[in-house]
Amino acid sequence: MAASFENRVNSPEMRYAYQLAYSMRMLAEISDRYQTAQDSDDLLPALAMLDAFYVHIRLIAEFLTRKTNTLDFGPAQFGVEGWTAPSTHSAERLTDYWHRASKYVMHFGHDRVPANLDELQSFEVTAATLQTMTRDAVDVLDAFVAQMEANDEGSPVLTGQRLRAQLLRAELDRSKSLLEEG
Repeated sequence: MAASFENRVNSPEMRYAYQLAYSMRMLAEISDRYQTAQDSDDLLPALAMLDAFYVHIRLIAEFLTRKTNTLDFGPAQFGVEGWTAPSTHSAERLTDYWHRASKYVMHFGHDRVPANLDELQSFEVTAATLQTMTRDAVDVLDAFVAQMEANDEGSPVLTGQRLRAQLLRAELDRSKSLLEEG
């Protein structure tokens, strides 16, 4: 029995959940601490936080709002077959954040350095903006975790899916708490 539990906790699927939880934690922690970093005499931590934030918002947005390619893990590996993001403003904005992160952080594309500066899109990078973006990610991830929980409802056995859902639910609760404090 111990080996079975250990196998579930160390399974690739559980490690996927750790990665998803880590990205959610990074969003919440960065959005909570970003203003302090911006107010510092040393701007480098704020710049590093901003880049890291956009990496993690893109990861979460890609997982929750885009079709999974064969190289990445996605909702199906969490037992949520046919997942589609809810039709909410949060999900729509999360898709927009994916595009923004792709254009301005992840790739050296032409959108990042347009030939005509009038084509350069501006967007806010305030602590309040990062908190709003994190709330959007929390809202959509909350719907995903609710689906995971519903799929496992009533099972008398502690399944790998329930373990993953509990891990993600705990991180969501922690992230919500940080957002309420901020």
